[in-house]
Amino acid sequence: GKAAHEDFAEWRKGLWKALAQEPAKEHEQPLKRRRIDSAELETTSPDSEPRSSSRPTGEGGTGGAGDIEGDEEDDADAPGAAAGVRAPKSAILARWLRGASAAVVTACVDLDQEAAEVGRQGDIRARHVELDISALSQANDWEAGWTLELLPRSDPADVQWFAQRMLPIAGSGGDTSQRDALLQELSACDLLSLPAAGTLRRLAAAIDDSQSARRVLQLAEEEAFLRSLAAPSARLSLRELFALVLAPTARLHARDFLHHCPRLIARAYTVAAARADGPGVLALAVALVREKLQPLHLDVIPAFAKRGLLASEAGNSGDDAKGKCREFLGACSAQLVLRCQLGDRFMARLRPSPLRPPPSPSFGAPPPPMVMIAAGAGVAPFRGFVREWRRLAPQSRGLAVLFFGVRGRSAYTPYMEEFRAALTEAGTPPPLCRLFCAYSRDNGRKEYVQQLIADQGELLRSLVRYGAHFYVCGATAMGMGVRKAIVDVLAADAGGRNLVEELRACGRFVEELWG
Repeated sequence: GKAAHEDFAEWRKGLWKALAQEPAKEHEQPLKRRRIDSAELETTSPDSEPRSSSRPTGEGGTGGAGDIEGDEEDDADAPGAAAGVRAPKSAILARWLRGASAAVVTACVDLDQEAAEVGRQGDIRARHVELDISALSQANDWEAGWTLELLPRSDPADVQWFAQRMLPIAGSGGDTSQRDALLQELSACDLLSLPAAGTLRRLAAAIDDSQSARRVLQLAEEEAFLRSLAAPSARLSLRELFALVLAPTARLHARDFLHHCPRLIARAYTVAAARADGPGVLALAVALVREKLQPLHLDVIPAFAKRGLLASEAGNSGDDAKGKCREFLGACSAQLVLRCQLGDRFMARLRPSPLRPPPSPSFGAPPPPMVMIAAGAGVAPFRGFVREWRRLAPQSRGLAVLFFGVRGRSAYTPYMEEFRAALTEAGTPPPLCRLFCAYSRDNGRKEYVQQLIADQGELLRSLVRYGAHFYVCGATAMGMGVRKAIVDVLAADAGGRNLVEELRACGRFVEELWG
C-alpha cells in the first residue's frame, strides 16, 4: 500500500514543484484545512459505469461519500505541500490508493462486436481482459466471484483539450517533463462528469478571462439547471461545458484547476477467473457503457444562449453544430474495451464479494446445486465458478445450471466454448450440467433469459427442493425481470409465500446488478 502511494506521488512530483512556484493571483487566499462534504468528493452516478450493484457498499463498492475529515498525513506527504499547494486527492481516493498496487494488462480478447457496415468495421461491445496482479497484496489469496477495483484514466482527447488551454507553468521553460506531468495529472481528473455547484465556483477561479469566469459562476448559481445538464438525458461533460462558456482566448491556471477538479474514482468489476488458473493472474469481462445523446444544438445551446451563458463563438462550429449525435462512454469501460493495450497499467485493489459458490453442508458431502443467471458481461463470475468446478473431483462439486443471455450466436464465443466443454467433461456430475442460451438479436428473433426461466419451471422447482442457491448478475432491468420470473415459477411450491425473499434471507438468492 505505501509503496503504491509513493509511486503514485512520484510521477507528479515535478509538476507540483513547478506549480508551487507559480505566483498566486491577487484574490487568492492561503489554502486552509476544512471539512470535505459529499458534494466535493464527486462520487459518480451509478450510470457512469457498469458496476452499481446490490451490495451494501453502494456504487460499485467504491464507498459512500459521507462527511469525512481531510487526512493530515496525505497533505503532509504530498509534493508541494510545504509551499502551500495541496495535492488534489479526496480522502476517499487517498485511502483507496494506500491499499492499491499496479496491475498490468497481459491479454485482450474481443467478446462481442457490432455487425460491420459497408466501409466501416463493427465497434467492439465487450472484451475479455487478463491482468498480472502479482504486485497486489491479495494476489494469491482471492476466490472466484471476488471484485477487482480499477482506477481509470480520462480520455486522452479530453486531456489534450484541457492541456492546450492551460497557461504555461511558471519556470518550466518548455520542459517536456513538466508537460508530461501535467498530462498525467489531468488524466486523473474527472473530465467526463459535471461537478457540483460548489466545485464549479472554485473552478471559475482558474479561468483568466473575467467574462468566461462570470458565466461559470452564473451557471453555478442556477443549481436546478446545472442538475438538468448532468442528468442522463443530457450528460454534459466538463469539457463540453467549458467549450460553451470559455472565450477562445481564455486560459486556465493549472494550479487552481488541478487543485479543485474532482478526481476519477475506482470502478469495480467481478473477476471472470478462478484462482487455480495461475498465480498472480486474473481476468475480467468488460462491457462497454455507451449511450447515444442528443446534439447540443437541440436543447443545451439554446438554453445557454437564453441565459447569457454562451460564449459568442461557441456552438457555431464543430460536429455538434452539424447535427451529429453525441455519445456517452463510461470512463473505465471505454479505456478497457476501446483503448486498452498490452502492458497498460492500472492501479488496482481486490476485495471479497457476496458472489461465491455454495459451501458443502457437511464434511465430505457435495455442495448444493447452483443456478447461475446472467446476461452479457454479467457472466464474469460464473465463468470463474465453472472453472473452479472443473478443477474439483466430481464428488466434490454440486449440480450447476447456467442461463446466459447474449445478443447473437457469435457473441462471447470464447466463453461459450468453455461452457460447452464443461458440459461434456467426464465425471458425474460434470462441471456444468445444463446450459440455456437466450439470443436477443438473432435474425430478428428476440429471446431473454427470463423467458427461458419460465420454460424451465419444473427443473428450477426441483433444484430448490434440493437446496439450490441462485445467483443473478447483469443489468438492473434484466435482474428485475429474472426475479419476477423466478417468483412466478416457484409459486406452485410457495403456498402464497414469496420464496425468493425467503431464499434471499438465508443467503440462497444473491444478485449483483448495475445500471
